Amino acid sequence: MFHKEGYRIIAVTFIVVAVIFLSAHYFINTAWLTYSLWSIGFVFLALILQFFRNPKRNFIPNDKRVLSPVDGKVVVIEEVFEPEELPTYKASNPRFKKFKTFSKSLPTASGGPVAILPKF
Repeated sequence: MFHKEGYRIIAVTFIVVAVIFLSAHYFINTAWLTYSLWSIGFVFLALILQFFRNPKRNFIPNDKRVLSPVDGKVVVIEEVFEPEELPTYKASNPRFKKFKTFSKSLPTASGGPVAILPKF
């Protein structure tokens, strides 16, 4: 459900937001300020959870398909020569297809916006 690297950050954020919620409830007598702090804390926690989400993908492996690490629209497909991202493939197959996507949602920790595959 969430990326393994994010569990510590999620736990710390949850504790900080809980402290803010309790502090606002017990120590602030102004209703609008209490509700504002609650709203800010909730939005902050929701953004952290959104960033570290790692949804399960149902994918059937196929040589003619590319599994993208983000949800979005492919905006550029270009052929590149010896990309710096994959130095181990330089000697065997120097040409690659580079796919750039435009993410429709907030960024996640489960991947970046570029997928590079050797040309077949």
